[in-house]
Amino acid sequence: QVTKTKRDNPIVLRSALQLSCISRGACIIMGDQDEGGGGFVIIQGARAKVRVQGITFLNASETAVVVSKKAGLSKDGNPALEQVFCECHFFSNNGGEGGAIRADS
Repeated sequence: QVTKTKRDNPIVLRSALQLSCISRGACIIMGDQDEGGGGFVIIQGARAKVRVQGITFLNASETAVVVSKKAGLSKDGNPALEQVFCECHFFSNNGGEGGAIRADS
């Protein structure tokens, strides 16, 4: 379990990456109970190809995960790379435009 405060920067993912939990229910990113945790993860950049599996996102005071407009979108005309979330759980997240996952457009 990781507790994040608003003062902590979110995790920024910009490349091919798999973030997985091997023990069911054991991997939790949690916002501080008093002030929330801000946002937790930002996915951005043309090479972003992210797979998140088995993570619980709890008590973010902003959107827990933001996928930026150009995440996985190369400039050379190749198909966009996918951002995949499997068996993830989102509880008590309070983003103004989506508390769990927001895909910017």
